[in-house]
Amino acid sequence: MEQGSTGGRFGIRAWLVTAGAVAIAVVASFIPLPGIDHEMLAAASAQGGGLAGLFSTALPALSVTSLGLMSLMLVRGAVAVLEGTVPGESKLPWRLIGFGVFLLLCLIQAAGIVLWLESVDASSWGAPVVLSPGWGFRLTAVGGLVGGAVLMWALATWISRAGIGSGPLVLFGVWGVWAGLRAFFEQGRAVGLQMLAPVHVVLSLVDVAPLVLVAFALWRWPRPSWPVPLWRDLRLRSSVDLLVLPYLAGLVPTFSGQIGWLFGARTPLPLELIYVGGFLATMAAAALLIWWRRGPRADSRRAGWLLLAVLAPVLSVLALAGGFQESGGLDAAFTPGPFEGDAAFEVTLLSDGGDGAADGAALVRRLEALDVHAEVVSAARGRIELRVEEIADAREALREVLPRRHLAFHLVAEDQGPLAPKPGVDPPPGVRIGAAFEQRDGFVADDPDALEPIIAAAAIPAHRVISVECRTGDMNVRGEEPIRECCARLLEDPPILTGADVAQSRVQRDEYSGRPVVLLDFTRSGARTFADVTAAAVHRHLAIVVDGVTQSAPLIQERISGGRAQVTLGAGHDDSSLLREAEALSAALGEGALGASWELGEIRPIGS
Repeated sequence: MEQGSTGGRFGIRAWLVTAGAVAIAVVASFIPLPGIDHEMLAAASAQGGGLAGLFSTALPALSVTSLGLMSLMLVRGAVAVLEGTVPGESKLPWRLIGFGVFLLLCLIQAAGIVLWLESVDASSWGAPVVLSPGWGFRLTAVGGLVGGAVLMWALATWISRAGIGSGPLVLFGVWGVWAGLRAFFEQGRAVGLQMLAPVHVVLSLVDVAPLVLVAFALWRWPRPSWPVPLWRDLRLRSSVDLLVLPYLAGLVPTFSGQIGWLFGARTPLPLELIYVGGFLATMAAAALLIWWRRGPRADSRRAGWLLLAVLAPVLSVLALAGGFQESGGLDAAFTPGPFEGDAAFEVTLLSDGGDGAADGAALVRRLEALDVHAEVVSAARGRIELRVEEIADAREALREVLPRRHLAFHLVAEDQGPLAPKPGVDPPPGVRIGAAFEQRDGFVADDPDALEPIIAAAAIPAHRVISVECRTGDMNVRGEEPIRECCARLLEDPPILTGADVAQSRVQRDEYSGRPVVLLDFTRSGARTFADVTAAAVHRHLAIVVDGVTQSAPLIQERISGGRAQVTLGAGHDDSSLLREAEALSAALGEGALGASWELGEIRPIGS
């Protein structure tokens, strides 16, 4: 146990008060804010609405205590500085003033959060975030958030009076341990689902470095008594304060993100900027270590601090491994590729005047993205000879890579009149009239081919094209096959972006559905165009079209900056087929569309 200011050890009462206050804070953090659908909130905040960076909680649901910790750290820190630096004869009731400022900050933040929650367009998510919008919800939600923040203030005060450590720092440390382990678990899971590059995990491990450095310092150069003077009248009450202190420097990027959000910025902090917090905390820990070693030292060392310095990175790596295993990433790493086998083939591809050299090289890169070894044997105008090896079914692999893969982004036309049902006219066989996606009344079919008579009979206006989209619902609880629905859309033409505006593409897993998707990074000019068009087309649908087929048509909620988009792939396929299609599409989009259409001429096995 640490020693108090008199040199004695902390009593049992101090530890019980501290443990009780921490327990209350933990329990309160699991009390969800009433009046909202937390699953819809998670989906909305994950789409870049800027909300996630405003909260200090690591919980997936918004709780009544989610708001108070950051403001608590800021205000209580300012109060401590003012109490220690302002001359005694001119001192003011800084704690009372600080509590008033704290309440004001929480009211402003809570009001901003509540208004944001009510502004989320429910049609994009399938259900509203706020269950019953209005003044009743606003008063209840603001009261819940501010009440939870006041509870955190009171708990911090009790902990400080117990003397074990500074209340805000203790609460921040407990939250940091929980949030850190959960973040590592989620990052491991994201890597396993191909949603996050492993390099981000390596960068995030820097967050453990401050804890390791300070724990090592406490073991190597123990102090004889507590509290320890820090600066003027500011004191470290115990080793808990010293362990948490460096992480305050790491809050700078997050706090700046909060300030930007309150003043209208709705773009979340980039991952690269968020990782700056870990490096700032590490530098602060290194500075504390240098300062700490210059002070007086106790005669004996405590091995517990050395054990903590070793266990912290070990637990972090175990959390990462647990998330990776939970996502199925370990199994996937040892699963053979979709076309892996022992056979080899020579393949002839034919085209009407296509550039064999250019398209042959592009096809090899597409095949290699599917873990198929391939090389061009010969290429000429309208003819390509390929050699593919270590493959089970060459025909199936070529079926994935031969489509041209022309990508285009079109705004969905606001007037769908040419495709609307006519009164008194029955739909053709296999087609029904009903709600189709965001359209209230339209032609719907299970088979896209059934829509061909309607498309052929439509009078298409100038600068418009027609594309078909099919969607498949999830399998229901009785295990019945999901329902597939297809409908035709009228799109504005020309497209706002094409595959030429894509700088790179990669496959990842959607965070909520777990389905494979293709993530696109636009070129600089493409990113500017995308941001400008989405800013002017808020509340309209944007169709993402590949080879003339609409893959998805999400609703534009707000201006989309950052130069990134996601292609959600089609309907009615199992996971392995979707993953294969996503990898083929990603490879194709990264290289651009083929210059011509190619057909399979002949496949000849090599050897026995």
